[in-house]
Amino acid sequence: MRLIVGLGNPGGRYALTRHNIGFIAVDAMARRHRFAAFRAKFSGELSEGTLGDARVYALKPQTFMNLSGDSVGAAARFYKIAPEEIAVIHDEIDLRPGKLRVKRGGGNAGRARDRRGRRRRRRHGGRTGGRVGIRRRGRRPPAQTG
Repeated sequence: MRLIVGLGNPGGRYALTRHNIGFIAVDAMARRHRFAAFRAKFSGELSEGTLGDARVYALKPQTFMNLSGDSVGAAARFYKIAPEEIAVIHDEIDLRPGKLRVKRGGGNAGRARDRRGRRRRRRHGGRTGGRVGIRRRGRRPPAQTG
């Protein structure tokens, strides 16, 4: 059993922004592999289906990213999914547009929201076995100061 988590921010305001690439990717996977309809569970939207021979849960936490650990941890504990069976899909600003990076563990490139979200996922038992960073096509936003 596996858990694939697509990170994003809830609400129409963020629907097609780079921050919601995790939601977009999980929706595409669920559609392509004919997963069940998403339903409200674990402070998120949950679906289930199969990829190859594996039973897979797809989760889109409906909290903001820095609170996503609450949702991920609750789902992992309920279904007894080991951390190495959890993959998180999120936006990755450091990639060229249209590129993908797959990593096991690793840092947060100094971004505060990633630090808070990862720390919270760990605190709630939602450590992950891997992350998938995706950069959506488009201009890179200007660097933030401060």
